[in-house]
Amino acid sequence: MAFKVKDAMNRTVISLPPDFPVEEACSLMLRHHISGMPVVDESERLVGIITENDILKLLLEPDNTAIEVADCMVRQVKTVGENDCLINVASLFIDMRVRRFPVLDGERLVGVIARRDLVRYFRDLRQQTMYKKDAKALGEAVSV
Repeated sequence: MAFKVKDAMNRTVISLPPDFPVEEACSLMLRHHISGMPVVDESERLVGIITENDILKLLLEPDNTAIEVADCMVRQVKTVGENDCLINVASLFIDMRVRRFPVLDGERLVGVIARRDLVRYFRDLRQQTMYKKDAKALGEAVSV
């Protein structure tokens, strides 16, 4: 069975343009209970990512004059493809200690995969496998 990013990723993504106000980005994160958002241009190409960590740094520096997402976003972002193997992505999460990866189709943002998405995917897969084993065992017990 091929475990692909597209099988576990979230296609409903809140993304922002680079000129979006940082204060509003902060409010969006809090309102939607998310810890980061991709930053995209008008063609939905990824240009960066802004996280709680970036905003926290900004808030702790009173002299910081950043007012737009572009002023404090991370521009060098590790991404994954929608056909990448989930096992490899799980290893990336462990090695890089990040919470999410933007998912690209070519240069275009098509989703986000978070650690939580992988945990949910593999938990569900495990539960389905256990259910099948239990159902098979029950079927064998009933036919005896």
